[in-house]
Amino acid sequence: MKNTLLTFLLLCVTFTSFSQSLQEKFQRAKIYYSDSQQLSQLESLGVAVDHGKHKKGHFIISDFSTKELTIARDYGFKLEVLIDDLEQHFLTQNNLRVPLKNLECAALSETYQTPVHFNDPAGSMGGYFTYQEVLDELDQMKALYPNLITTKSNISTFLTQGQPDNSVTPSIGGNGIKWVKISDNPDASEPEPEILYTAIHHAREPMSLHQLIFYMWYLLENYETDTEVQSIVNNTELYFVPVVNPDGYLYNEKTNPNGGGFWRKNRRNNGNGTFGVDNNRNYEYFIDGNSGNGMWGGEGSSGNPDSQVYRGSSPFSEVENQAMKWFVEQHNFIMAFNNHSYGELLLRPYGYIENTPSADEELLDNLGAELVSQNGYNNILSAELYAAAGDSDDFMYGTVGTHDKILAYTPEIGPEFWPPSNQIEAISKSMMYHNVTAAKMTNNFASIKDTAPIYTGTSPMIDASFEIKRFGLSGNGDFSVLLNPISNNINAAGDAVSFNGLELLETQDGNIQYSLSGSVNSGDLIVYELVVNNGSFDTTL
Repeated sequence: MKNTLLTFLLLCVTFTSFSQSLQEKFQRAKIYYSDSQQLSQLESLGVAVDHGKHKKGHFIISDFSTKELTIARDYGFKLEVLIDDLEQHFLTQNNLRVPLKNLECAALSETYQTPVHFNDPAGSMGGYFTYQEVLDELDQMKALYPNLITTKSNISTFLTQGQPDNSVTPSIGGNGIKWVKISDNPDASEPEPEILYTAIHHAREPMSLHQLIFYMWYLLENYETDTEVQSIVNNTELYFVPVVNPDGYLYNEKTNPNGGGFWRKNRRNNGNGTFGVDNNRNYEYFIDGNSGNGMWGGEGSSGNPDSQVYRGSSPFSEVENQAMKWFVEQHNFIMAFNNHSYGELLLRPYGYIENTPSADEELLDNLGAELVSQNGYNNILSAELYAAAGDSDDFMYGTVGTHDKILAYTPEIGPEFWPPSNQIEAISKSMMYHNVTAAKMTNNFASIKDTAPIYTGTSPMIDASFEIKRFGLSGNGDFSVLLNPISNNINAAGDAVSFNGLELLETQDGNIQYSLSGSVNSGDLIVYELVVNNGSFDTTL
């Protein structure tokens, strides 16, 4: 009897350990739905619909666990599996080194050259950085540019509480949440606008991290030679939290050391055989400032610990969220960008309930439209697409009282969670105008648009008409615009035009006259650039 019982117990232990070591399979699928109620139903069932490609009222294409797809089928949703095994798909695509097909990035590659130190060497996790390699990148930045960036530091004394596991380096559990600041006097607190960039709330989104590292290297390497970068760094305090969820990111390294891991949540042991809380469902926001009217626990989150969108046991139950809350409350961030992937979107508050714009909808929409004007991302209200109660943007924008209101956005970067590594550079470049312009928006900044018609006349004197619009959140609103001839058939240009005291989002028209040489023939190109100066640097159209 004793021998039989012992054998049975050993079998149980072996089976339990084996079951917990199994990884969930992830598949790319198209799930069809007919209206917002059906999408909300999927969310309420614990199916993550906050990434991927949506055709509203028709379908979502995203990456789902087989468990999520089983739930969708069981509740009557029609679906198609497009890629059967996403982990193997990443490895295959990465080995093929297929040519880059992202044509949106072609022009941007000329504007923003790849920093010398970016991806040198490339990350060892299928071309992506491991967590230790991220820490090494931050150390190298400090070593090479000690006067422009702080030493990486933990956010206060917060340490992650993931299930301990020392099979990776650093170990899972007991990690601080690291931050750095880039500025001309990084170790001093100056009365300058502050902006925050974060990544890896979700552990399976390495592209959100890599484009930030690219941006940071770009600022540091170009500071001495680029007046625009100098002005940004000299007049702004740029804060970075590159990995909000280190334990989850480390777990993907453990399970998929060559890349392609799909663990999303942190690594909390929920005590019932399940692990992890979705850090982007664990924030709180009190609607209208009423502490009895919190949005945590609402649509787009789940109380099921096994769900991808498990919100945790209570608001800010997770150390990662407590750390971000504390960090935000110590600063006066004007803007924040909580980077995710994927979907090629720029999302703005609110996200806690469907179709709920904020009081600053016009401002957020206009700023967002300018930010995506170069990469073609869709600029949309977050809850217009799906609800996500407990997300970072609602907390940062909406929780007024514990901190100043922050204009917070979520960029959903790239075409998939793990793009082939040869796309990292191009996708990073596609985010550069967005990242650089966001920093400029915290200061005195205006954008300019050429409105001149195609010239078909015979007069040698031509008006170059344009439209200028202020997007800067601080500064005096004073700008000047000049015309700089490029082609040899322009003889001379008129004086610069000044605009004084432009209000936020105010638009004014202007024109500068220029003269043509007598040798201009029909069909010749007339080329010039318009340059807007804000008193510190030039922005060229």
